[in-house]
Amino acid sequence: MPEFPLRECGFGRLGHIETRDIVSGRVLGNSLGGLHMTRDDFYRYIDAFNNRAYDQLAPYYAASAQLELPGFTLEGPEGITGFYRDFHQYVREYIEVRFLVADENGVAVELYTEFECHRDYPNEKLPFKRGETRRLLNFVHYDVENGQFQRIRVARYRQYP
Repeated sequence: MPEFPLRECGFGRLGHIETRDIVSGRVLGNSLGGLHMTRDDFYRYIDAFNNRAYDQLAPYYAASAQLELPGFTLEGPEGITGFYRDFHQYVREYIEVRFLVADENGVAVELYTEFECHRDYPNEKLPFKRGETRRLLNFVHYDVENGQFQRIRVARYRQYP
């Protein structure tokens, strides 16, 4: 059986995530992954998303970023923010972090998502009808390099009635 280093995650100074080797106590990292990505940065990203601040979202995505949603993939900051600019004209979307774990390479979250459709959304890959509400719990993994999201993978865990 291969051996894996034991690690624990906790909150260090200034609200950053701190990862330590359990045996030595040595700090392995104190950010949410990559250079310059802090816990506060991640929550600012969530806040910008919920407030439809697309110009504030774009810098979080690397030039070659990929967002893998169930059924389709979006590429690059313009592709990702362009999709959401259009989608949010039809559907109000709200996201909330329920659980977060991070290390020097990325972030993993349980993300509660609520959709309320106020106009029929004419996209066959993600159909929504006016008046429809969906509540989901998703697992989302963010690969971080140089303080930006390189790859985001979204998997549905639960759909609520």
